[in-house]
Amino acid sequence: MVRHIPDFTVYPGSTNDTKVGTLGNAMGRVHDAAFYDAVGNGEKYNSELVALVKAFQRKAGIRDSGIVGPKTWTAYYRVISVSGMWGC
Repeated sequence: MVRHIPDFTVYPGSTNDTKVGTLGNAMGRVHDAAFYDAVGNGEKYNSELVALVKAFQRKAGIRDSGIVGPKTWTAYYRVISVSGMWGC
């Protein structure tokens, strides 16, 4: 089951708490320790996080723009759903 997929886009450099937080939540469920090293202060979609998203996009067959829109959200949520990484 894929949960509700966000209906907003996150652009590199974004500082919107809600958007960056939602992306960080998804990334934390999919990526290894590299994610936690890249989070920094967690308040900005920084270049390290963009690099992780781009790598994920390439693996998912999505153009590696670093922009998190419908295709990238869908891919993240499918991986989370299949892996069972929804948590509590």
